Amino acid sequence: MMQTEAAKRNEQPPLGGTTMKLFSLLKKFRNDESGAVTVDWVVLTAGVVGLGLVAVQIIMPAIGDQGRAINTAVGTHVATGTGGNNLGEP
Repeated sequence: MMQTEAAKRNEQPPLGGTTMKLFSLLKKFRNDESGAVTVDWVVLTAGVVGLGLVAVQIIMPAIGDQGRAINTAVGTHVATGTGGNNLGEP
């Protein structure tokens, strides 16, 4: 196989050769399915995370209400001195 003068001088090939290589690479990339499973898992994981966020948004108001009720009850017992050690001692 004989090299061209451009190859001997270590120059870039003409633009047409580079374009053909690019199209060849794009065609190979389009036909390659080795990453399809990864894409499926990414989509599945994103769906699970989305459902988790929706669940948190639904549950969060009730948790906040309960937290405020506990805070009020504890604050009342501490302020009035009615909080004991559950052993019948003041």
